[in-house]
Formats: sequence, structure tokens, C-alpha cells
Amino acid sequence: MDTTTEARLVGIIDQEPFGGMRMISRARIFLPTEMADSLNMVQFSDVRSAASSDSGKSGKTYSMLVVRVSSAGKVEQVQEAIKKTGLRTYSIMDATKSLRRFFAIFDMFLGIFGSLALAVASLAIVNTLVMAVLERRREIGVMKALGAGDGDVKKLFFAEAGAMGVVGGALGVGMGWLIGRAINLGTTIYLKRQNLPPENVWLVPWWLIGGAIAFAVVMSLIAALYPASRAAKLDPIQALRYE
Repeated sequence: MDTTTEARLVGIIDQEPFGGMRMISRARIFLPTEMADSLNMVQFSDVRSAASSDSGKSGKTYSMLVVRVSSAGKVEQVQEAIKKTGLRTYSIMDATKSLRRFFAIFDMFLGIFGSLALAVASLAIVNTLVMAVLERRREIGVMKALGAGDGDVKKLFFAEAGAMGVVGGALGVGMGWLIGRAINLGTTIYLKRQNLPPENVWLVPWWLIGGAIAFAVVMSLIAALYPASRAAKLDPIQALRYE
């Protein structure tokens, strides 16, 4: 009996689709469902079904089913629905779970270090402006003697703090951009040596640049609240006597 079946090769793929699914299946030939059914190939599920109590039941068996969803955000929801039917599931989300946990912890540490840097920078601004108040007591006294109000003195210090925020934010963004370019350059060189296509691992959108500078200005103005209030409360008579 001749069991030869003719098939037409329609394409060759460089790697298996569905990412982590190849950890379950090591198939190297992909056939249409109708053709696979007509071949009556013995699969592991067939052997397992033959050894079970209901092996006498008729019906087709499959070792694996692939489910595609419209977006990555629905993967977990679909998995839960499949698990409720008594079937086991595996997705690329399971393969990257440990990786996502690592990056979540890494982001937390970055947030902690960023908060510490922000606190130190705020204290530095407060210290700088307080020293400016002490060094300019005579100037503040002269301004008040000439008719400047408390609001005018506060505006002066807020303007100085805002300028510090703009300059500091711009310098910080510039240094971050240079570091990012250096990381991209080093990554590109390494990937080329490994015969891999280059990738941009560091990307900073324009809205983030503007947001960073605006955030620096806002934090500078908040840090200037105490020094500006202290400067506005100076007694002009005592300030003019200060040497």
C-alpha cells in the first residue's frame, strides 16, 4: 500500500513564529489542518488518549492550539478564560514574567535614586538662596527704603530660582541626551560585532524633554518659598545697619 503524499513547498521561514511557543513544540514542518488530519499521524496526545479510560471515544485530538488576540492587553484575560475550561495555557507573557518583574524592581530603584537626587538638589537651591538673602540684606534694605514691597522682593527671588531651574533642567537634559547617545553608539557597535541589526535602546521624546525642564522650574520655585519669604520679612532698618 502506497502511503506517499505529495505536497507543495510554499515557503521557508528563518525562525519559528509565536515566540516562546517553540519551547512547547519542536515542529519544523507546518501543514494545513485538512492535510494533517488526512495523514492520521500518531501524536503524543493520541498515545495518551489510548492509554486513558475514554480512549474508545471517537474524535480528533490536537497537541496544541494557537490563539491569537487583537492586542497584548487582552492576553491575560484570554488565558484566564482558557484556564477555566480546564486547559493549560502558555504565552509570551509567561516567558517574560520574570523579566518584567526585574524591570519593575529596577524602575523602583531608579525612582528612589531620582527622589534622593531631587531632594539634594532642592536643598542645594534652598541653601543657595538663603545665602543670597544673607549676602544681600543691605540691597534688600535699600530696595524697601525706596518703596519696594514684600511682593517685589519675593518676585526677585522667585525669578532667580526660576532661572536656576531652567538652566539646571537644560543642563540635566543635555547630559542625559549625551549619555543616551553614548549608550546607543556602544550598543550599535556591540550588535554589529555579533552580526545583529542595530537597535536604539535609548529614546527620549520631545514631550519628556519639555516636561523635565518644566518640572525643574516648578521644583526650584517650591524650594524658593522659604528664602523668598525670609527675604520679604527683613526689616529695612536692620538690613541697612547690617555689615
